[in-house]
Amino acid sequence: TDAHLDNTLPTQGFIEITIKDLENVLHLQISKVWSLNLLDLFSKSNASFEYKKNIMTKRGDALKVDDLVKLRVDKDGRETGGLHTWRVTKMEPHETVHHEMNA
Repeated sequence: TDAHLDNTLPTQGFIEITIKDLENVLHLQISKVWSLNLLDLFSKSNASFEYKKNIMTKRGDALKVDDLVKLRVDKDGRETGGLHTWRVTKMEPHETVHHEMNA
């Protein structure tokens, strides 16, 4: 489809819907094969996905501006029972502090 036409032509809208349906079917089948441990995924991404829980996690040092983060904290900083979605608007990188535990 031509994104500049905003799918205004009926045939383009049909193609777009067909492509989305195909993507959904492929995702479902890949997830099924993956859940049976018949498939290994390799990625250079700093994110990991748990198919059984349908959860994607990303390490803090991999976050970028405009990423969405779910936290159990409301806009006033109070802990809540549910998750709230937050958008990363600014990054302030800090050096990691390594700490060794003495036995």
